[in-house]
Amino acid sequence: MGSACRTMLALGLAGLLAGTALAQRGRTSFGGNALLANKSVQEELKLTPDQIQKIREIPQSVYSKHQEELDVFERKLGGKEQQKKSETFAQMRLKIIEEASKAQEEILNPQQKKRLKEITLQQRGTGAFSEEEVQNALNLTADQKDKIKTIDNDFHKQWREVLPPSAFSNRADLAERFKKLAVLRKESVDKVLAILTDDQKKKYKEMAGAPFELKIERAAPRPRQENPNDKPASGVPSITLPLGEGVPVYRTG
Repeated sequence: MGSACRTMLALGLAGLLAGTALAQRGRTSFGGNALLANKSVQEELKLTPDQIQKIREIPQSVYSKHQEELDVFERKLGGKEQQKKSETFAQMRLKIIEEASKAQEEILNPQQKKRLKEITLQQRGTGAFSEEEVQNALNLTADQKDKIKTIDNDFHKQWREVLPPSAFSNRADLAERFKKLAVLRKESVDKVLAILTDDQKKKYKEMAGAPFELKIERAAPRPRQENPNDKPASGVPSITLPLGEGVPVYRTG
């Protein structure tokens, strides 16, 4: 699985929450680069209205192109065990996400691509250090890789405790859970940086660029309108949820 796919999975929840407002207006998200669907990222990259529109259209277009293939494959699987069916479909979905993501990134200019790469690296947290590109750029030793793996595993064990699948059934405390994850992720990255040499730390900071705070817009639920003259609820409160490698992705269907 490519690094882009792993990043898409790590940021899957970011895409889900960022797309809530769009879904309420009748749009449906079919994948692609979750970061590019985020308003704060779009602003950071200084995307034009035309770029944003094209980025929004690509996932649906790519999904539609593969719709017949998916339908045929589903019929082909027939009565085979559900687990195998799910795994196969997950692989196909990853291919669609990667295809859409690449097409979206082609819309960006060189400077925007560079900044997106920096933001993606930051959002990957400790997971970034398992990427071959990062390992080679930092020239990590075998001992450093082993230590980083241990730190990364410990971190993932902790985020599963902070954000288990059951947490998504109660959105009231999600923001607080994400704050805890943000603290855990920063602590874990700091642990990794502590085992790097000064030159490696400098190189990593150059690769990560200026610190970026990812903000997620979550649409407020609309109350049921009893009176036709009532005005619909307005305003989409913005809450800061530092997402990234510390965010698990759970299948919702």
